[in-house]
Amino acid sequence: MRLLLDGFTHHTVNTGEVEIGYSVGPGNGPAMLLLHGMSSRRDGFMHVTGILSEKHKVFMMDQRGHGYSGMLQVSTVEKTTCVTSCSFSKT
Repeated sequence: MRLLLDGFTHHTVNTGEVEIGYSVGPGNGPAMLLLHGMSSRRDGFMHVTGILSEKHKVFMMDQRGHGYSGMLQVSTVEKTTCVTSCSFSKT
Protein backbone atom coordinates (compact mmCIF):
# COMPACT_ATOMS: atom_id res chain seq x y z
CA MET A 1 0.00 0.00 0.00
CA ARG A 2 1.23 3.47 -0.82
CA LEU A 3 -0.32 6.67 0.48
CA LEU A 4 -1.13 9.27 -2.15
CA LEU A 5 -1.21 12.40 0.01
CA ASP A 6 0.98 15.14 -1.45
CA GLY A 7 2.50 17.50 1.11
CA PHE A 8 1.60 15.30 4.09
CA THR A 9 4.10 13.61 6.37
CA HIS A 10 3.29 10.08 7.53
CA HIS A 11 3.86 8.75 11.03
CA THR A 12 2.88 6.06 13.52
CA VAL A 13 2.13 6.22 17.23
CA ASN A 14 2.22 3.19 19.53
CA THR A 15 -0.78 3.13 21.89
CA GLY A 16 0.71 0.34 23.98
CA GLU A 17 -1.63 -2.13 22.30
CA VAL A 18 -1.21 -1.37 18.60
CA GLU A 19 0.47 1.07 16.21
CA ILE A 20 -1.75 3.71 14.62
CA GLY A 21 -0.80 5.24 11.27
CA TYR A 22 -1.49 8.93 10.76
CA SER A 23 -0.65 11.81 8.44
CA VAL A 24 -0.07 15.50 9.14
CA GLY A 25 -0.75 18.16 6.53
CA PRO A 26 1.22 21.29 5.70
CA GLY A 27 -1.39 23.83 6.88
CA ASN A 28 -0.78 26.24 9.75
CA GLY A 29 -4.29 27.04 11.00
CA PRO A 30 -6.38 25.39 13.71
CA ALA A 31 -6.07 21.60 13.94
CA MET A 32 -8.65 19.44 12.18
CA LEU A 33 -8.75 15.66 12.73
CA LEU A 34 -10.38 13.62 9.96
CA LEU A 35 -11.66 10.17 10.98
CA HIS A 36 -12.75 7.72 8.29
CA GLY A 37 -15.62 5.26 8.58
CA MET A 38 -15.47 1.49 8.73
CA SER A 39 -13.78 -0.33 5.83
CA SER A 40 -11.96 2.80 4.65
CA ARG A 41 -8.61 4.46 5.36
CA ARG A 42 -7.12 7.95 5.69
CA ASP A 43 -6.25 8.53 2.04
CA GLY A 44 -9.97 8.44 1.26
CA PHE A 45 -9.90 12.13 2.21
CA MET A 46 -7.42 13.09 -0.50
CA HIS A 47 -10.11 14.87 -2.56
CA VAL A 48 -10.71 17.42 0.25
CA THR A 49 -7.30 17.77 1.92
CA GLY A 50 -6.07 20.48 -0.44
CA ILE A 51 -8.88 22.90 0.35
CA LEU A 52 -8.92 22.04 4.07
CA SER A 53 -5.15 22.59 4.33
CA GLU A 54 -5.57 26.19 3.17
CA LYS A 55 -7.04 27.18 6.54
CA HIS A 56 -6.31 24.21 8.83
CA LYS A 57 -3.53 21.92 9.98
CA VAL A 58 -5.10 18.63 8.88
CA PHE A 59 -4.49 15.38 10.75
CA MET A 60 -5.77 12.07 9.39
CA MET A 61 -5.45 8.65 10.95
CA ASP A 62 -6.23 5.07 10.05
CA GLN A 63 -8.66 3.52 12.52
CA ARG A 64 -7.48 0.27 14.10
CA GLY A 65 -7.48 -2.60 11.63
CA HIS A 66 -7.60 -0.24 8.62
CA GLY A 67 -4.89 1.08 6.30
CA TYR A 68 -1.53 1.27 8.07
CA SER A 69 -2.86 0.73 11.60
CA GLY A 70 -2.63 -2.54 13.46
CA MET A 71 -5.57 -4.51 14.81
CA LEU A 72 -6.30 -5.93 18.24
CA GLN A 73 -7.37 -9.55 18.60
CA VAL A 74 -10.70 -8.62 20.23
CA SER A 75 -12.25 -5.19 20.00
CA THR A 76 -15.50 -3.28 19.82
CA VAL A 77 -16.25 -0.14 17.83
CA GLU A 78 -16.69 1.83 21.06
CA LYS A 79 -13.35 0.71 22.54
CA THR A 80 -11.52 1.22 19.27
CA THR A 81 -12.80 4.78 18.80
CA CYS A 82 -12.26 5.84 22.43
CA VAL A 83 -8.79 4.36 22.92
CA THR A 84 -7.56 5.46 19.49
CA SER A 85 -8.81 9.04 19.84
CA CYS A 86 -7.40 9.36 23.37
CA SER A 87 -3.99 8.00 22.31
CA PHE A 88 -3.87 10.22 19.23
CA SER A 89 -4.68 13.37 21.21
CA LYS A 90 -1.55 12.82 23.34
CA THR A 91 0.78 13.23 20.31
